[in-house]
Amino acid sequence: MTDGKDVRAVLYKRIGISLLAVAIAVSLTACGFLSIPSAVQELLSSGRRFPPLRRRLSMPGTMPEKFGNLRAAYGLMMMHPGKKLLFMGQDFAQTAEWNEAKSLDWHLLEKYPEHQQLNHYYCDLLHFYQNEPALYELDDSPEGFAWINGSDAEHNMLTFCRMTKDKKNCLLCHFNFSPVAYENFQSGVLCPGTYTEVFNSNAAEYGGTGLVNPEPIEAVKESWDFKDYSIKYHLGAYGVCIFKFDYVEPEPEPEKLPTKKYTREDIHHLAGHYKKIK
Repeated sequence: MTDGKDVRAVLYKRIGISLLAVAIAVSLTACGFLSIPSAVQELLSSGRRFPPLRRRLSMPGTMPEKFGNLRAAYGLMMMHPGKKLLFMGQDFAQTAEWNEAKSLDWHLLEKYPEHQQLNHYYCDLLHFYQNEPALYELDDSPEGFAWINGSDAEHNMLTFCRMTKDKKNCLLCHFNFSPVAYENFQSGVLCPGTYTEVFNSNAAEYGGTGLVNPEPIEAVKESWDFKDYSIKYHLGAYGVCIFKFDYVEPEPEPEKLPTKKYTREDIHHLAGHYKKIK
């Protein structure tokens, strides 16, 4: 284990070297061997503060992909259990870092339709959360949440269900965090019944491509995602699809009777009794 005195000695040595380098640079500048760029000299002489470094639009992808990615992130936040938090300006995708010295960039809402559409999307998300008991009735209970697929790293997706107390108007939530769109994508479901899409971030009014599911979908008896039933639907790139359904207990499969007629000798043989019955 390193001794505390050794650590302090190394730290003091590094600080000393740094101060020495600064002192040498100042001395060389004063003697005229080093020159300060004119732009820096002007800024220093004016007495103004250095402008903060800002990272604008650091999210990867094209502009439509950036907004689609943001819609997917907001959709996951609102559908997942837990309390919600959004900072000022994020509800209309402010591109600049928040600055306490000035107002928000409200001009983005007036000038660019993409920011208007995202703001409209987030407003609808808030109303959707308020109107769907599945998103808050059992928010702190395991009975209010059920995984469908939480390990689909190949497609970069998440699928889960939010449940209500009476098992009515439950929500199947699917999130596609990839730039790939799918037609007839298959997903497992908890039970048979009708699945009706009630929210889709890929709607044209939100800036999406309009690849949605306007018709109700009936679950079929086809195993998928380790579930006995599944559905197929359209899924847009960076899309959030929310389906409403009523949970019903799947009917248990009838017990299959053996087709072969076993003799007494067969039964004793299967049970480990190898002595034949006379």
